[in-house]
Amino acid sequence: MNETKDGYPMNDICQKKFASFCRAWMNRDKHFIEQLRLRGLARLNQKSYQMVA
Repeated sequence: MNETKDGYPMNDICQKKFASFCRAWMNRDKHFIEQLRLRGLARLNQKSYQMVA
């Protein structure tokens, strides 16, 4: 599978499954988005730290 500039391409079935999965997660855990955001920030900080080191 080739990665595009936007990441990996998903077909319609995958997109629908992914969307319903996200909805289920968000309904179950309101902090999920916040955790994802924090994890993303942590990963960015880690990457920039590795570039400096």
